[in-house]
Amino acid sequence: MPHIPLAMVALLCLAALAAGWIDAVVGGGGLLLPALLGLPAGTPAVDALGTNKAVAIVGTSGAAVTYARRAPVDVPTAVRIGLAALAGSSGRRAGPSSPPGRARRCSSR
Repeated sequence: MPHIPLAMVALLCLAALAAGWIDAVVGGGGLLLPALLGLPAGTPAVDALGTNKAVAIVGTSGAAVTYARRAPVDVPTAVRIGLAALAGSSGRRAGPSSPPGRARRCSSR
């Protein structure tokens, strides 16, 4: 495990607090976290983005659990929507990574 100075840990904690506050007030604080992890701490981009995604998953999961406790959730509809989202994201991932040739030609004009 790399040694990180205490001042850097304190700076990163303050940055995470700022990102959380921005996200709570206006949204988009998650855009701040990868930059803050990558610039001062020298964290590789893949690690910074993975950390950001993990934070987003935990936050969204917590919000979903809180919502489910406070409001009635139509489980069959939620499952259908979740499966449709999973199919859509998996289908795009399995598809081509670039548009067909004609679309590329049209966009390069």
